[in-house]
Formats: sequence, structure tokens, C-alpha cells
Amino acid sequence: MENLTNQWLELKSLEKMLQQEMQVALTNGTHALTLNEFYVLHCLKETQGHKLQISALSEKIGLSISATSRMLTRFEESCGVITRCVCKGDRRGVQISLTPLGKEELAEAYRLVEPVLAKYQAQLSNFSNRNEAK
Repeated sequence: MENLTNQWLELKSLEKMLQQEMQVALTNGTHALTLNEFYVLHCLKETQGHKLQISALSEKIGLSISATSRMLTRFEESCGVITRCVCKGDRRGVQISLTPLGKEELAEAYRLVEPVLAKYQAQLSNFSNRNEAK
């Protein structure tokens, strides 16, 4: 149990360093993105049709629905990389979709964070390998 606790603490430390360095890198883009905004763009890109309901998106990025909605409102107004539309199956639901500009911004963001992730690639692989060995 002690070994697992140490691995967990090591992972938390690595995550904190990565988040800090990725946030700094993302401020150097055309539109300075927050880490959560980057997560939003990435999640939308990874979803079929590049659309998600706010509730599903909030779960993926780890924020409450209200915090996600507030962030999306600011994000939508500031740089036009996402848009909202009413769900076809549920008129009460709102979907967020990635705009063509959003795809461009995400490509730039990937270029900005790639050196940070590459810097920690060996450590990330170690955690991945530990998980696969179980």
C-alpha cells in the first residue's frame, strides 16, 4: 500500500508540474488559452461530430455544469472557437461545437504544449507502463 501511495503522490506532483508548464505555454498563442479552455477544444475534437452537451463536457473536464457554462460563455464571446446549438433530440439541451477557427486554435495549442509533453514523455510512459503491467 505504501508503494501505491508513493506512486500516487509522484503522479500528482508530475500532474502539477505539467499543468503549470502547459498553462505558461498556452499563454503564448494567438489567443491566450487557459488549460480548461484547451481541454474543451481537445474534448470537442476527440468527439464524433465535434459536439458535446454541456453536461458531458463538464464531466470530461472535471468542472461543475455551472462553472463549465460560465467558462464557455466567456470563451465563446472572446474568440469564437466554439458555438452553442440546441440539441436535436432534446430541445432543453445545449450542445457545444468546435468551429473551424476552434480547430485552428487547437492545432496551435497542440504545437505550444508539445514541447512540454515531450519533456515529460519518459515519466508519463513510466506511469502508463506501470498501469499496463497490472
